[in-house]
Amino acid sequence: MSYNHQNNQHRYMLEKYKGIKYTCPHCGQKTFTRYVDTFTNQVIADDCGRCDREISCKFHRPPREYFALNPTAYIPSPNPALPSEPQPQPDVVNFGEVHIWDSRRRGNEHYESDFAVGLSQYFNEATVHSMIDTYHLQANGKQRNTMFPNIDKDGVVQDIAVIGYAPDLHRNGVAYHYRGNDKWKAKMEAEHPNGYKYGFCYFGEHLLPLYPDTPIALVESQKTAVICSAIHPCFIWLATCGSNQYKPEYCKPFKRRKVMVYPDKGCEAKWQAVTDRLVSEGYDIKLTPIMQQTKGYADNSDIADVLLDGMKICKKVH
Repeated sequence: MSYNHQNNQHRYMLEKYKGIKYTCPHCGQKTFTRYVDTFTNQVIADDCGRCDREISCKFHRPPREYFALNPTAYIPSPNPALPSEPQPQPDVVNFGEVHIWDSRRRGNEHYESDFAVGLSQYFNEATVHSMIDTYHLQANGKQRNTMFPNIDKDGVVQDIAVIGYAPDLHRNGVAYHYRGNDKWKAKMEAEHPNGYKYGFCYFGEHLLPLYPDTPIALVESQKTAVICSAIHPCFIWLATCGSNQYKPEYCKPFKRRKVMVYPDKGCEAKWQAVTDRLVSEGYDIKLTPIMQQTKGYADNSDIADVLLDGMKICKKVH
């Protein structure tokens, strides 16, 4: 039996992120997302998927390739002419309105992360507090990591990323989403018997209604958006929260805005392809390959690295 890909282009999808990544069969890191057969709701195989480390690993085995190697594993699609029972749609869930999120603050907890300590080496206290308040950041308990909420234009928290930064503003290895929390997952499963899924928006989208005439600057990481907001406040700084999250469907909130895009080094070609598509759809959007043109920086570095290095030099001079 041979695998026929025709009419199966929407049958196989990458598994929805639920707080867990799997071991990549190529690089051995827990950065692997597997493909799921939407007909059976089963994972195709442990080695059928894509590694998130697109620059350093690049491993990607799509269903077409897997079934070519394993033709007996292919299950034909059901006859499309046969009627099927309508499946209940999962509920879309979020983390509540931003005023509920803010009410969780206790004392000055939101200023006491190591990320805030790192920012204070470059900016005065008032500026650091303004950066944290603007993006509704919070410290994550005794661990001093930082909680970065993705808040949409209606003030609803769609996602919460917990990322650890040392006082030198380098990652400390901690990075996860609140949606992967066991207690939260148990609560959602109990409240939504037909299943649930998460909405999504870019980090910083809650600022769009506040500044309707201000141009937008789009970067990958939340850290970069926060830092750049203080250095170049002439833009509203948003973050995609991952190189793979720069997608046309997520860019709809700024269809009629002027947008500048600043990809990480090594991601220029991929982001240029998305930018070109958006331009063809009428977006006023332009990609600026600053990192590609800047020497001495490794892949995955971004404009925050360049800006902070420049501020270090200025401090030494003065």
